[in-house]
Parts: sequence; C-alpha cells; structure tokens
Amino acid sequence: AELPTSPGDASRQFARAYAEAILGLVDLLPLASLANGVLEQNLPVDVMRRFKTMLATGLVTAGRQLEMHFAELEPGKGLTLLLQTYALTLGLWQALDYPSALREMLNEAALKPLDRHFAVELEVGIATLWLGAFARS
Repeated sequence: AELPTSPGDASRQFARAYAEAILGLVDLLPLASLANGVLEQNLPVDVMRRFKTMLATGLVTAGRQLEMHFAELEPGKGLTLLLQTYALTLGLWQALDYPSALREMLNEAALKPLDRHFAVELEVGIATLWLGAFARS
C-alpha cells in the first residue's frame, strides 16, 4: 500500500488500521492494563530493564521513521506521538470496558452520555491525536 503524504490522510488511515489491529488482539489491552500496577511492580529489575530498553529502542526507531516521512513532525515528536497513542488507547479501553450489567443500563436517559463504544472512540481519538500532532509541530 502507498504511504499517505498528507497529515489528514495519514491520521485517518493510521487510526483505521490501528483500531482494527488493536481489536484483533483481544488479550492485549487486558494484559496491558495490568502492566504498571501489577506486572512491572513484580518483575525482576534486569528483566524490566531488558524489556524497557527494547521498547525504547523500538519507539525511537519508529518515531524517527515517522519524522522522516512527515516533515511536520519535529525531532522527537514521532516518539511522543507513539507514546500518546498507546496511552490514549489504554485509557479509552479502561474507561469504556463496561461490565455487562452497566452496559445494559446505558439506555437510561441519565446514563446515555456514557453509551460509547471503544472501537469507535479509539479510531476517532487516534485520528484526532495524530492530526493535532501534525498541526502542533
């Protein structure tokens, strides 16, 4: 597939593909939500250092690739955008992963503003974040 050249196209295309990928990894977000509070608190330091080093290296590399493709992103902004993408994803999932009993109540008028669906909010939120990152640079 051809890489988009405009920030708007890139934002929308990435958000759509990213949301599809995340939704296809059904175990990812439940495990990721445990990472800081449980898993990382109980990992040996050397294991955590290896993982975080690998993560940082991957983020720096991917961030630089974004910056090379999109002149709108200043040095370091690609990495920041990727970190913010992950944080937004995890935060939306935690906020919208309603238990079934609450999901049933969301038809009530007082709760209707909370009737949001993760897949929709994720795609819109990521596209907005990315477009904003291009505009701020």
